[in-house]
Order: sequence, then structure tokens, then C-alpha cells
Amino acid sequence: MNRLVEYGSVESIPYYNCSRKTFSEWEQTGIKRPWLGYPLIVFGVFIELLYIPIIYIIFKTRLIRHSCYKIIVVLAFIDMGATCCSCLITGPLLVMGSVFCMYPTFTYVAGGIALVI
Repeated sequence: MNRLVEYGSVESIPYYNCSRKTFSEWEQTGIKRPWLGYPLIVFGVFIELLYIPIIYIIFKTRLIRHSCYKIIVVLAFIDMGATCCSCLITGPLLVMGSVFCMYPTFTYVAGGIALVI
């Protein structure tokens, strides 16, 4: 992420130059994988929806007063963020057949966030 700030944009970072082809040429380079993307999206949505009632119950029953449940809630939020990156972002990109140079800034930032989580 430091390079993004240092160079101003992903396209300016050395070795990330995507100017060789146009967007449509990069689009033809990608391989669409809907059989992998759609199940990933469904799985991600399912997992995210499972966390909502679990966290709600922890707060409603006042289990959050115990330190172990505080840790569980923090881990749940971290896991929800990781699920968002690994399923809800990756899934649509697989369905579209995206390559890095189609959405360089989005892919770079999403990858940086995924590494942090």
C-alpha cells in the first residue's frame, strides 16, 4: 500500500504496467470461471449471514461481559472481513474472468486488505 501512496496510482508502480493492451484485450485474456465463482459467492453470503445471529445472541444474552466472548466477537469480525475478501470479492472476479489489468487499483487494494486481515 506504501507504493500506491508513493507512486500515486497502481499503473505508475514499476512492474504493474498494464498499458500494453486495451481493456477489451485484457478482457479477452481472462478465463471466466462461473462454476467456481458462483458457489464461492453463495458460500460467502451464507457464512456472512450465519455470523449475524451468532453475534446478536452474544450481545443479547450479555455473554459479551466475559472476556472469552469478547475474543470470539473480535475473531468473528475478522473472519467476516476475510470471508468478504476471499469469497465476496474473488467470486465476482472469477465469474467475470478478471485479470489484474482490468481493475488494477481495485485488485491491488483488495489484495492489500486481504493480506492485513
